[in-house]
Amino acid sequence: MKIFIIKRIIIAVSINLFYSIILSLTCAGVLLAEESKGQYKSIKEVFITVDLSEVPIKKVFDAIEKQTDFKFTYKKELLTQAATSKLTVKSGRKSVAFVLKKIANETGFSFKQHNNIIGVHNILPKKSPDVKSQKILPDRVLYSAMGHPSNFSG
Repeated sequence: MKIFIIKRIIIAVSINLFYSIILSLTCAGVLLAEESKGQYKSIKEVFITVDLSEVPIKKVFDAIEKQTDFKFTYKKELLTQAATSKLTVKSGRKSVAFVLKKIANETGFSFKQHNNIIGVHNILPKKSPDVKSQKILPDRVLYSAMGHPSNFSG
């Protein structure tokens, strides 16, 4: 009688252990199947190869999107306003932050990064004499040279 009870206990424990292992492997498989990006890179950490001479701002955005995971969001009116602005970046390997600073100095645009999306905003008048440089802060917000934070709601 005792042997029968011990066999039933061993069988019950074995079945529970089997189901636990199957459940654990299924959950691990689901977690490993999905590629995720826990940390997105800052625009200061991503480099592109450029050779741009007197090109429209839209072409610069396209070049960055083609070589990186970044995508730009902006109102069409912004590019219409900046249609006369042409950008020149000497050939070489440049950070995305460097290229965006050049755009900001030329157009008065500001940029805000959220994961792999870069929002483009117009907070400064075009070619303002006060625009000398841009600051890129650790929280991935690009501030204007006048010290105003970019407004992502625009």
